[in-house]
Amino acid sequence: DLSVQQLGSIYERLLEFELVRDESGAVDIRPNIFARKNSGSYYTPDDLVLLILDETLEPLIADAHDGFAAALASVKGGDSEDYTLTQLQKADPAKAITRLRVCDPAMGSGHFLVSLVDRLTNHALDAIAEAAALVRDKLGLEYESPVSEEVRKVRATIRGNAQDQGWTVSEEQLDDPQLVKRMVLKRCVYGADKNPMAVELAKVALWLHTFTVGAPLSFIDHHLAAGDSLFGLWVRDAIDKAGQSGELLYIEELRTAERQAATMQRIEALTDAEIAEAHSSAEMWRDVEFQVGPFDSFVSFMHALDWLNIPRAQRPLITQWLDGGFGDPLPIARGKREPEAYRAKPEEAEAFHAIWKAARELIEEERFLNWQIAFPGVWKNWASQGLDGGFAAVVGNPPWDRFEFEEVPWFEARDASIALAPSGAKRKAAIKVLAKADAPLWAAYQKAMTRIGLAAKQAKGRFIYSRLNSGKLNLYKLFVERAHQLVKPDGMVGLLTPSGIASDLSSSSFFRAVATGGHLKAFYDFENRRTRYRLEPFFPDVDTRFKFAAMIASPSRRFAAAQCGFFLQATAERANA
Repeated sequence: DLSVQQLGSIYERLLEFELVRDESGAVDIRPNIFARKNSGSYYTPDDLVLLILDETLEPLIADAHDGFAAALASVKGGDSEDYTLTQLQKADPAKAITRLRVCDPAMGSGHFLVSLVDRLTNHALDAIAEAAALVRDKLGLEYESPVSEEVRKVRATIRGNAQDQGWTVSEEQLDDPQLVKRMVLKRCVYGADKNPMAVELAKVALWLHTFTVGAPLSFIDHHLAAGDSLFGLWVRDAIDKAGQSGELLYIEELRTAERQAATMQRIEALTDAEIAEAHSSAEMWRDVEFQVGPFDSFVSFMHALDWLNIPRAQRPLITQWLDGGFGDPLPIARGKREPEAYRAKPEEAEAFHAIWKAARELIEEERFLNWQIAFPGVWKNWASQGLDGGFAAVVGNPPWDRFEFEEVPWFEARDASIALAPSGAKRKAAIKVLAKADAPLWAAYQKAMTRIGLAAKQAKGRFIYSRLNSGKLNLYKLFVERAHQLVKPDGMVGLLTPSGIASDLSSSSFFRAVATGGHLKAFYDFENRRTRYRLEPFFPDVDTRFKFAAMIASPSRRFAAAQCGFFLQATAERANA
């Protein structure tokens, strides 16, 4: 009986606490107001979610209908009925809609994804009816969408299994909307989050929302990833960093990983209408993970070496590792074996061991997400100079936090006495006491500062980001740039961000290029307060004077005009834009 809104509320509150073990070994629960901020996890009101989805999906849905209309217009009078219907089915709008790939790279508890399932389902059902009516009116033929045909087969399978097992299944549980939802969930919905608990809760929300009595829960692990959406390498970049030394190492592993796209297609083709299919999906996905694992580890290891900023004198050790000087390079990158003096001096092996240990720790804690490898099939030709492929759309509400270490909230979650010191000088003095005592909290403090510094250096390095990484870093700006990397050139990006994406000096060149290039579809600027309607703010925990915006744009698709509105206090006000 839980709705996704209730699950989101539970998720928010869970993130405000953490499990800790005291010196005696006892486990306790304590508040941690920094935990939610650290994981970048937020919950978005439903009306803002639907606004983002509707505006972002609109051009993609129009493409599906336009493609079918073009196919219908090209029908020749002399063609046979079977040939005509077969050709039309290839351009079927519902089929095109249920093949869209849409991703939320900061999915939290899955609110955007659950609503996405509903929106795409409704569009697919409308397309089924509209296509049948168009063919009947123009050609006088009875047309059935391939999606309808598939739904009918799934319904028959579930009903047959229920009869065999003696289960009670009502017809309303097997209606078209419910079964199309399952199809959309398995094929269209993608998401990622750095917080593993968020990924698990998103699965639960999606399962509850698409549950069908008589059928197993759909397998969705292949489209939901636990990892840092902002950090990880494109395959070409990892290859270039390895250079010639790594060519023999990665070439076969790359080909093996790329071949998993075919397996992903087979997983997505299964309807999971019965338990055997769900098990088959899971088994195939485990095989995909096994096949891509070595290459994924190699790419992550190359990225970790960037973070470590290895001194020039030690860089030849990386070449030795790639050349097999410390043993088989791939198992070492995966952490399956430790480096040793295989064809190297003991002191070289010892020096590389320290690098290897630090890199492995980074990989495990930061959870780098190498997008092409995490989602085989979304991109092709991984080793090509430019990205080939991408999502049809990226949507969501990424975290809005500054990309810097905040000392007071960090200590508030761990030692409130330091955080509540009456002055900055007193706080610094208390921190010095920790340093002198070499306390575990001091080591954790040093590590946290170092880690955020390494991440900020990567973000500012102009290797991963180059358009929205100037000035003071903010997570939402990096997500905006990442989203434009993740979609196809004609794909759509719909994100909820602070209004600074259009007004800040550091993002002005990016926004100017998008807006003046005709790539901006809509920009709706909201006030957090809703005094005109006597309602509580959109985000109660955020200052009522704060302003945020729904920005919908595309890397290369052009729009005749952009819809804009400012100082809005309700989504319905955009009708006046």
